[in-house]
This record gives sequence, C-alpha cells and structure tokens, in this order.
Amino acid sequence: MAISASEIFTAFVADLTSDQVTPKARTAVDNALLDFAGLCIAAKDENYIGAIKAGWDGEGSCTAFGHEKSYDAAGAAVINGTACHGEDYDDTFEGNPMHNTTVIMPAVLAACECTNHDLKNHAASARV
Repeated sequence: MAISASEIFTAFVADLTSDQVTPKARTAVDNALLDFAGLCIAAKDENYIGAIKAGWDGEGSCTAFGHEKSYDAAGAAVINGTACHGEDYDDTFEGNPMHNTTVIMPAVLAACECTNHDLKNHAASARV
C-alpha cells in the first residue's frame, strides 16, 4: 500500500525539533495566531457565537478568545473556529487558497491547553 501525503507530513512533523523551525516559519505562525485571535475577539458578541455558548454545557480550562468563561477542548475549538471563520476575509497566501488558520488553529490551541504544551514551542505545537 502506498504511503499517503498525510502520513509523510505527519512523520516529518513528529520528528521536528524546535531548532529546525525556521524564523520565517515562526513568524508565519505568530502572524496566523494574531490574525486568529483578533478575528475571534471581533466576533465574540455575534449572535452565532451567543447561540453556541448558550447550547454548550462542557466546562474546562480551554480558552475561547474574548470570553471570561473557560470551556472543554471541544467547546473552545468550536467557539473559536466558528468565530474566526465567521469574521475571516481570507487568510490565504500565494499557492494556498484555503482558510488554514480557521481550520487548524482552534484544534491546535485546545490540544495545547489540554496537554499543557506551550504554543511558543512551535515544534511541540505542530506535533499536537
């Protein structure tokens, strides 16, 4: 059976060490996180976020940007992902016409908080 692109990428990331992450890659992650957090905060009072919060019973220690209450990992990821996606005007770049941050960042942040990984350690965050 052929190895998929996802398996190749996963193997690469699993072996990645912090010193292998280039300054350019670190800056890209920092910029993506700043964009993501800003969009989440901008959407915090939107009706669609209020509806999710009203229907979410899970509690935990994960951050929903712009909100005082902490949520379980799934709740934080859903709230942040919806907020970011609802207000995003495209965090795309040449060669990749997708909303990378809106899909990836909510899960990465929730996983980092649940496993006590520091997002500043980009290699560890990427592995999560």
